[in-house]
Amino acid sequence: MEADESLHLLREVKTTLETIRRILEIQSRPALLAEIKRLASTTERRKMWILSNGDLKTPELAPKAGLKLRAAQYFVEEGTRAGLLAVVNRGCPERTIDLVPEDWTEIREIEAKASPPSNSSASTGPNENGGGVSNGQH
Repeated sequence: MEADESLHLLREVKTTLETIRRILEIQSRPALLAEIKRLASTTERRKMWILSNGDLKTPELAPKAGLKLRAAQYFVEEGTRAGLLAVVNRGCPERTIDLVPEDWTEIREIEAKASPPSNSSASTGPNENGGGVSNGQH
């Protein structure tokens, strides 16, 4: 098989797998939401879930979420055991399922703190991850 044919075949397989993954995530969305809500059962834990995008280490996340370091470590341990979080990048927790329930008010709090105040009075909508589902792996 030539390299071009192999590359074409791999792209087709990747596209097919991504489609299958999306279908499975849509089918399992209610169960995933229930599991996420069980793990992120308090405002602080919801903030930890939202902020766990692989950019910050647990000691950096804890104060942003309003948790003590040990409580944040417990959250990451529980999330990892449940398969909802992975710690792959220098100790930075990352959601394996990039799903943030749209009804969480913590999304707007975090967005407000992250973005500088603007002169316009337009309100910001929900986080773009609010309804998105991704496996979070690159």
